[in-house]
Amino acid sequence: MKNTNKILNEFAVMACIMLLLSGAVAAAGQQQQTATTGTNDETTSPTSLIVDYNMTHVDKKLKPGDLGTITIVLKNTGDLYAKEVEASLPSTGNIHAGSYQELGTINHDQTTIITTTIRIEKNAYIGTHILSLRLKYKMYYYANNDLESRTEETNWEIPIQVYGDVNFAVQNISDDIVAGRTQEYAMTLKNSGESSVNDVSATLISRNEDIIVIENNFDAGSVKADEAKTLEFKIYVGDKLPGGTYPAVVKLSFDDGTGTRYEEIDTGIVVASGSRKPQIAISDMSITPEKIEPGNEVNIKITIKNVGDSNAQRIDLKLDPSQLPFTSSGSGTSTYVDELNNSKVYAHEFTLISDKTAEVKSYSVPLTVTYSNDKGIEQTPFKDVVGVTLKGKAQLNIANIKVEQLSSNSKNSKTLQIRVENTGTGDAEAVRVLVESPAFGKKEAPLGKIGVDEDTTAIFDVNFKEVNGSGDGKASGFITVKYEDDFGKSNITDNFEFMVSSSGDGGSPVLIILAIIIIAAAVAVYRKYLKN
Repeated sequence: MKNTNKILNEFAVMACIMLLLSGAVAAAGQQQQTATTGTNDETTSPTSLIVDYNMTHVDKKLKPGDLGTITIVLKNTGDLYAKEVEASLPSTGNIHAGSYQELGTINHDQTTIITTTIRIEKNAYIGTHILSLRLKYKMYYYANNDLESRTEETNWEIPIQVYGDVNFAVQNISDDIVAGRTQEYAMTLKNSGESSVNDVSATLISRNEDIIVIENNFDAGSVKADEAKTLEFKIYVGDKLPGGTYPAVVKLSFDDGTGTRYEEIDTGIVVASGSRKPQIAISDMSITPEKIEPGNEVNIKITIKNVGDSNAQRIDLKLDPSQLPFTSSGSGTSTYVDELNNSKVYAHEFTLISDKTAEVKSYSVPLTVTYSNDKGIEQTPFKDVVGVTLKGKAQLNIANIKVEQLSSNSKNSKTLQIRVENTGTGDAEAVRVLVESPAFGKKEAPLGKIGVDEDTTAIFDVNFKEVNGSGDGKASGFITVKYEDDFGKSNITDNFEFMVSSSGDGGSPVLIILAIIIIAAAVAVYRKYLKN
């Protein structure tokens, strides 16, 4: 009996030890899961994949018929990752995109860039068009301390501005709005077209339920070409609105000066303050000259703005053209700023030199901005691309001019042959050769396209009888070659002068050689006769 009690006591001790070990293993497993996915309490926010409208942009001003590149920036603002991310940007109306990309996993606070080409139809209306970016991904969240997931599908409106002769653009100029307040909000309306308009009225429409427009109408009166006017509205921002950039629609109505009224929709942004931290964004970017040829300098002026609500420190702005046909002009590819207060801007101009042998196309130069907050803690770097397009310039030359007999039956009818070559960096389109001479009048020959390092010959059937009535004498005249390239319309001119004979171009070479042979044979026979 004692032995039995002893065995039972030992078994009870062993059972307690096993329970303690299993509890420790379970705690370790829970700690491991927490370390890889974040804390599992209410402070862990679920996956939140958004479009950063402040960083999303098109590489140039698009007009009907243009081709451009759009850069869309996605950001995960949640504490948990997004997996199996798919993005599609289908065509809509008169804007063609048709892009689909599989982006994989986007971690917490990570930024991902989507770049695609868009084409504007020639009959597209002037104003703001909307493309719908469709995102599909697996999002994660905690429910009852368990990590759960589900497939999320969201649509994001991507505004595309199409410019015309009357061309409006709006830009916010107010400081960042503060949650929980009613405040004035101002925007700049600029007519960057070539025509003036009258009786302009603007209506601000919010696309977020937490941003309420209290006074939404503003009469701007007349707006001349290249004139800017300030639009003033009053808005209320809900106290739970997170910090960020939110799109807003500005609906414009105006008279074109003929009594006809038009309506145009433009897109503005409302920047709301959230938690106090710095946030660097690109507020302006310009590239000069407008048309760049391989071998030219490229001036890239970048203006950054601290759109956060605390100061940014140790800001490093850097371009990386190392994998592209561009080199620094000597001023460097990076710049450093000690501190940038909130709402302040800083501008810097980089100068790159494109290689003379660079391919004529569009290039994306990577841009990175690293910075810290006012406590010296590094923030998530801002990344973007700078689109630089190299255009080809044709260089046509008259390589050769010659005259040949057209037929033996008509001694004065000949062909004037003018060979034109392209030694430039771009194709020459709509090439035409025009010749004019008192000997045969005016003539024109279309050659179409002449590619780089190619040549084409223009052939004219001409009659030189008018030289002096007999077809003999000196013929002279002018040559004009007209063409188009990426830089516009151009032309070159030259003159020609040569002797014309009614018996041909100085005689047939075969007959001349035959005559020389006959004379040489006769001389040889005569010398042999004298010797004998």
